[in-house]
Amino acid sequence: QSAYLNTTYNPYVNPYVPPILLNYYGLTDALSTGIMQCPVRRIAAYLTNNGNGSVYLYSFNYIPLSSPFADLSQSVHGQELPFVFNMANSSALTQIIFPVNTFNTDEQILAWAMSLLWIRFIVNGNPNTPLNNETTNPLINQLSQLGGWPTYSTTNASSYIIISNTVSGNSSATIQLATSGYHSPTCAAWDVIVANLNITKLCNIGYTGSDCTKTNSAIFNTLSFFRLNPILILMYFASS
Repeated sequence: QSAYLNTTYNPYVNPYVPPILLNYYGLTDALSTGIMQCPVRRIAAYLTNNGNGSVYLYSFNYIPLSSPFADLSQSVHGQELPFVFNMANSSALTQIIFPVNTFNTDEQILAWAMSLLWIRFIVNGNPNTPLNNETTNPLINQLSQLGGWPTYSTTNASSYIIISNTVSGNSSATIQLATSGYHSPTCAAWDVIVANLNITKLCNIGYTGSDCTKTNSAIFNTLSFFRLNPILILMYFASS
């Protein structure tokens, strides 16, 4: 696993990056997958296999052209928030990642679609079930033509959706089914590393958290659960 991760996160070749920042992009990717994305995959798998309801997973890869991070060629942490709540520049956080007061036409359609999917889920327990008197949205129509938002499955690579720009450098958005496993095989390597964390050893060298009373398995699930921010998982536990 360490050899794979070392190869995956080798320093990016960029002649414009000062030597002190040589490992910056590799470290950023390592932190993104190890701390954020892979725990999302673990908790999605856990709830799918052990929960009483359905799990809906998505990856937000859309890059607003007005974002100060647009030149990174990938979405940053929290970038989805203005679209989920359909509110441009609505908080101190979104002012940093989305520093404009209004959406353009393409962004309005995306924000409308995402907020509607979330409201459907809240009201119906399923993002595919329309609301009463719902207005047609082109992105939701696109998703419906693909068969809707699938419930997450660990055995089906296309069981989550990807929200992204239609074309790089264009503000129009698209919703597509995934065609490969969520951050595989990188997360498979991280899963082994996290599962092998020795909490007993950590507690013996000075760590005093309440986790010292738990098993490694419990720690594994705790680490997975509390790191879900970049890619929200919609969970619905059907009442009996």
